[in-house]
Amino acid sequence: MKMASSILRPYIGNWYNKVFTPRFKELEGKPNARYNDKGEIIEKETYLGLTTEQLANKTLEVFKTPITITDIRKQYLYPLSNLGIINIVKSSINGNELTPSLGNNV
Repeated sequence: MKMASSILRPYIGNWYNKVFTPRFKELEGKPNARYNDKGEIIEKETYLGLTTEQLANKTLEVFKTPITITDIRKQYLYPLSNLGIINIVKSSINGNELTPSLGNNV
């Protein structure tokens, strides 16, 4: 992401470039899904996106700093959503979970 906008705080742009974008690419165009014991898909997300738990784990991996799911939402996801950079939709697998997405409907 280019840092042309003075509205976007540098730490958010840094997180987006080092955590969100690489983790999103790891999905390889496949939405999150829930599987049964046989490895068959029971349910799959409507949107190609990440869970906040996946983002918290990637943040820990990259920055070596633990962060809560609530902090991921407040510090990074909501500001990026307010600027229209990402979309946040409710997970179709877990209704309590938010799924940040780049707007790719599957």
